[in-house]
Amino acid sequence: MFLHVIIYNMEKKKTKPRIITIKNPRNGISYLYSDQHYWDTEKQQTRHDRVCIGKIDRVTGKPIYNQRYLAARKSDGTMDEAPISTQIGPELVLKRLSKELGLGRTLKRIFNETHVPAILALAWYQVCMHTPLSYAPQWLSQRGMGKSIRDCSDIAKLLDEMDEERIRGFLDRWDAQAASGTAPLFIVAPSFCTDRNNRFLDYGSNHDHEAMDANSLSILIDSQGIPRDFVRTGSRLQAISDLEDRLRMMERNRNPTLLVLGRNSYDHSLLQPMEEEGIGFLVRLPLRSKAGRELLMTYRKELLEAETFEDSDGFPLRSVSIEAGGTTMHLYYDETWRNQQERNLFHLLASCKDELTRGRMTEEHQRLYSEYFEVKRSGQKKRIVLKKDPAERFASSLAGFWTIRSNLERDGRKAVDIYETGNRIERFFEDIQNETDCRHLDAHVMQRKDALVFLKFIALILQSRFSQRIRPLYGSEHMRAIMELDGISRALYPTEGVVVMSRRTERQRRIADILAIGDENGRR
Repeated sequence: MFLHVIIYNMEKKKTKPRIITIKNPRNGISYLYSDQHYWDTEKQQTRHDRVCIGKIDRVTGKPIYNQRYLAARKSDGTMDEAPISTQIGPELVLKRLSKELGLGRTLKRIFNETHVPAILALAWYQVCMHTPLSYAPQWLSQRGMGKSIRDCSDIAKLLDEMDEERIRGFLDRWDAQAASGTAPLFIVAPSFCTDRNNRFLDYGSNHDHEAMDANSLSILIDSQGIPRDFVRTGSRLQAISDLEDRLRMMERNRNPTLLVLGRNSYDHSLLQPMEEEGIGFLVRLPLRSKAGRELLMTYRKELLEAETFEDSDGFPLRSVSIEAGGTTMHLYYDETWRNQQERNLFHLLASCKDELTRGRMTEEHQRLYSEYFEVKRSGQKKRIVLKKDPAERFASSLAGFWTIRSNLERDGRKAVDIYETGNRIERFFEDIQNETDCRHLDAHVMQRKDALVFLKFIALILQSRFSQRIRPLYGSEHMRAIMELDGISRALYPTEGVVVMSRRTERQRRIADILAIGDENGRR
């Protein structure tokens, strides 16, 4: 009989040390750790050995190593060090856009020179991310743009610098840079405070079913699509006098060539005097109104047979324009949207039938239960049957149809592009003051509300130019380009003083060529 003895080497097999950064949420300091991981045979999981070796300087962003780590490196004679990686793509694009627009130069004439990079960085964060502004410090730090924005207190202090005098001083200089002879486009965007449960807001949203005042925003956009001026008010546009007041607030001697009203701004009592005074306007007409339904019934067949074209976002549409009493009614049909609505309806009705069968009804589906279904019982058994044919009912619906009314723009294709531009701007400002920001940034202070709007306005300027430049490659989906650019990184080897740039992908190179941000591949 032989006894085989197998002796296992229980020594931990650790990986090569690498340097990682971990931010302490209590003091906001980013610490450097030498990290090695290994396989724990007892717990059957990966474990880490970490030793603190220093921290990141808050001002310069450079690593500061402790004496113990430096002494250990000196004694063992090692020179190789894991790099500290920074995603520099966003910063490269921001610098290029700011220089191209002259935005940084104009800001420096009004604000402290040390505040300008922080203003631009926070504005670009809002272009790239759809998360609260109070989450910006960590995002900026990872991209080498957070030298002066370490936490929410730094953002709050910066907002305090954006007083009314400085904001108006910037807008006066910024609007003066618009090309002479350009025809401005005036856009009224209703509420930008849509968080209904936000206890910090003193203004409500502008939804018709809520008896509350609305924050509204009027933005002046030049013929090149660049925002030039804005006015924030605490009420919606209700009368012709409101429009005149806003123009006076902007202190402009010129009249807008076209007033684009927001999604919920249709009011015949307002449009009638605008027509009489010759003020050009463009607004979406509710099809659910009696006039809207009659219009669709009359021209529905002609609209369905109209030639298909693509809007500025690349979506196929069909259009028919009808002259009516000095104004033009532009009817549109979006087949893609209608098909999607039909699929959504059948999916929703399937869920409702399942809920009725299981006896787990919900409050939000009560109307659908009573409108489409009937419960028949036979003894202890129940059967769910349809009252009406959903396909037949949907065939007569308004899904996919909509219309724009204008007394100035006669071309249906141009009208829809202008309207969609207004829609994008309105959505851009919708959630500017969510509860998270109001709580962390003390945004319930009136001055900081104006500062937040100004910061968002700077972001809109950057986004407008970025979208224009990237449109040939990505159409209206500029966020895809932003995600690609976020992958451009730089690795720093502090001891050797070596910087290594990541090799760009084919898409990154194409975007870089369009934006003219140069090629920084290689090793320096």
